[in-house]
Amino acid sequence: MINGTAHKKAGYSKVLGCCRLAKERGLKWIWIDTLCIDKTSSSELSEAINSMYRWYEGSTICFVYLWDVYDKPDHASLSRWPVRTSDVRRSRWFTRGWTLQELIAPRYIEFYTFDWVELGTKRSLEKQISERTGIPQRVLRGGTPLVHNVAERMSWASKRVATRDEDMAYCLMGLFGVHMPLLYGEGSKAFLRLQEQILKQEDDYTIFMWFQSQDSTTYRHSPLRGAWCSSPADFPRLSEPDKVSSKEISVTPPSPQSAIIERLSRKFPEHIFEAICSLDYSTVYQVPTHEIERCFGVYEPPILASRGIQISLPLMEIEDIGTGDSTLIRYEECSGSLWLAWTCCKIDDHLLCLVLDSSRAHCRLDSRAVPHCLVSVDESLEKDFTMSRFELRPSGSIQLRQDLEFARNPQFTSFNVESKTDHISIDISHPIPAAGFHVFPKNEDFILVLGCSYSLGREKTYFLISCGVSDGQHWCKFDEESTSRLTTIHQRYDDLHSQSKAYFLQFSDRAAVASTSKIYGLILTAAMRRASAHTYQLDIGSCKVGEETAWVKLCLSGDLVHA
Repeated sequence: MINGTAHKKAGYSKVLGCCRLAKERGLKWIWIDTLCIDKTSSSELSEAINSMYRWYEGSTICFVYLWDVYDKPDHASLSRWPVRTSDVRRSRWFTRGWTLQELIAPRYIEFYTFDWVELGTKRSLEKQISERTGIPQRVLRGGTPLVHNVAERMSWASKRVATRDEDMAYCLMGLFGVHMPLLYGEGSKAFLRLQEQILKQEDDYTIFMWFQSQDSTTYRHSPLRGAWCSSPADFPRLSEPDKVSSKEISVTPPSPQSAIIERLSRKFPEHIFEAICSLDYSTVYQVPTHEIERCFGVYEPPILASRGIQISLPLMEIEDIGTGDSTLIRYEECSGSLWLAWTCCKIDDHLLCLVLDSSRAHCRLDSRAVPHCLVSVDESLEKDFTMSRFELRPSGSIQLRQDLEFARNPQFTSFNVESKTDHISIDISHPIPAAGFHVFPKNEDFILVLGCSYSLGREKTYFLISCGVSDGQHWCKFDEESTSRLTTIHQRYDDLHSQSKAYFLQFSDRAAVASTSKIYGLILTAAMRRASAHTYQLDIGSCKVGEETAWVKLCLSGDLVHA
């Protein structure tokens, strides 16, 4: 503009056309990203990029100039040529990373060809745009994208590119509602920082549901990956999931996913497992955190630590791979234990899990094994998971902490259950124990239901033990059942959870004694005590009629009162 050469610039027609449209609409101000940001000022650039989504969201109208869509067969010709809406979808504008927020954030958008012929609005073209980008039509109509899980939002950018590696992270900050400083020169680390910021403010573990291509150079040379993905391209948009089922193992070519499914099938032969190599993220159900806490007795949101982010997820060990699993060793170069980490998400009543390798050969750091697939587990196996804590390093490596940190944490009360006889087994419980202990928030009322069985030769009986604390009072009770089914446990827990505090006064004793109708002369006992300031102990035992201890006789007579 200053030296009179502006009309020779490639973007001059865009600026001129935009100003003309703004004047026709009676608008006093326009903002064009390529002109209105001083890129020589790092502070102005950082402010603009961190605020850009909000600016687009507050705009009156947004004009999209599709320079590669023409309304003439030859630009030099004067003959008109009808533009089809399908031409809009082929524009490179839909492949750029920065234009994703330009498409989602504004309330009203008009699309124009190279010659400033209007093609339509975001509303009139929403079906074609949705098919082209994977963005739901309700989001294009102004619905907030934040109600969609992280993986689904990432998939909207999976086929987009940016000139610089850092921009592929910076252009998505507004879509996820995060802010972070710009550090040009850090390369792909910017995307790792973006994922950390997302997880710090959202308990959304679909962020780990990425799929690495088996054909990529990265996969061939580094089969073990950290928890973080490398770019939005790891979240492909697919309508139909690609699966390897335990039913098909016998006819499936050897691969890492088939080897893991085979190992799971050997451990749980009555269940069906699937290795999912692609996924429609819109079908993923995120289990609410209060349900996770109710199921496992404890839940901790992601916590920023000195070495990364600490998260808590349910974990189940598959078992050691061993030297016989040549398929996994060849593909995954690991020889330790494999673990399934439930992402607290489901699809079709199945738990979606990551596969983790905790091989000692990798400096005690755990990695994501088989990074191109997830494992689908039947939800009935939820009881076989225990809540565990992970530390995600900035590099993406995982430090698995399967110790008693939950039990030692002063914010929680741990509850240890012990059977005093080999004849009694604890088959199932609700909530599920975490790291070997049942864990509950400190100084709060809680309920624990245990499904147990007593076996003596061919004789067997099932019973429930319900116990807990209500208004500081310990209580414990027995119920004989015909089976220890999971549904029975859940139903009993729900019934007790719906009762008023006055209901538990009738069970104010810390001990319970009951005889069983299935095995003559058998007396079952349960005694609950506080072992330490943060620990409860429940001892389960049995005796025969005529061999009762004094406190058992008092319980049977109803005369035992505890202080």
